Amino acid sequence: MTEFENETFRSFDDPELGLDDFITLMFERTSEEGVLYIPGWHYDGPGQGFSEDLHTDENDSYLCHVDWNLSDYEGLLQTVKVHVALLRFLSKLHPDLLSIDDPALASKELKEKEFIDFWKKYLCPLSPEDFDYNKLYDIEDRMGVSEHVKTIAGNFSKGVELDEFEKSFLADYLDTKVTPEEEDYYHSYVSAIYKEAEERIGGGLCAYDVVIRTRRLFRLLALKAPWVVVIREARFLAAAMLLNRHGKSRETVGNFQRLRIEREERMSEEELDEIYRPKKGNSPKSLLPLFIYQILKTKTDSKHHLRKNDILEELQKYPYELFVERKAVSRTVESMAEQHQFSVFSDSTGVWIEQEKPKSI
Repeated sequence: MTEFENETFRSFDDPELGLDDFITLMFERTSEEGVLYIPGWHYDGPGQGFSEDLHTDENDSYLCHVDWNLSDYEGLLQTVKVHVALLRFLSKLHPDLLSIDDPALASKELKEKEFIDFWKKYLCPLSPEDFDYNKLYDIEDRMGVSEHVKTIAGNFSKGVELDEFEKSFLADYLDTKVTPEEEDYYHSYVSAIYKEAEERIGGGLCAYDVVIRTRRLFRLLALKAPWVVVIREARFLAAAMLLNRHGKSRETVGNFQRLRIEREERMSEEELDEIYRPKKGNSPKSLLPLFIYQILKTKTDSKHHLRKNDILEELQKYPYELFVERKAVSRTVESMAEQHQFSVFSDSTGVWIEQEKPKSI
């Protein structure tokens, strides 16, 4: 089993969180059911406005369902490292590479087949044919203005006092419209670039995101942006690569659940007991070790671990319906781990039983 770093960052928003630690944290935070909460990211250009479900701001996260194991984690870690290393190298050698859209010119500039293939997949602009780009730029501009007008007008209707700029903007652009036909034309273009991205790198969940995030990271590296800005974009890219490889679904939700998980991981045993204090009488506590062993036996192995909070929640479900404090679970798990005949193991990633036969999922 891969050894994780001793120092574990507990927040996806930690400005010091390195790329390897971010990927490790995504793996650690993926539940047994494949549920993972990660920070949402914004779209640039035509991605904006395409799907209302994927709009995010600083108060949003993505609720994702992913299917990956330890081998997948190790593979993603290596792939992201190589990907970012190539971006660093190319951004130093060819900082103007994003402005090239001619394959012949890119081949002349890059020479090496490996670099040319990388440019074709990730750095060449997404530009499907048969579209009037001047028309698209005009529609996109009016869509942005129209959205801003709606925001200002909505604030005004709620009694918010407008400043002089907002009053002037509202007066000048109140009649800005985008026709249904123009919206359809614009969305057909966005569908085309999503399809082009999928054809380039594979039709996963986030092919468009991977291409756009790669281009953004290249631009930041070429501009020698501050490390905190570069690493933030690199983390978004790594998340997009995970979802494109192993993602099953993604939706926008509030930050509450993601931040709750992070907050609980920082709490002491006493603080966690206050949250999970029993709400009704206990069943016989003498059965606690047996119940915990049954849960671990059916739901864990060397690649699938349960946190102590997960065990606590399982105990409260049918058929156990046993309500105990978290410290009771901790003590029992520690005792079982010390008695090696049970094959129970516990570390920073959770608790599990070593068993030859893989658990059924």
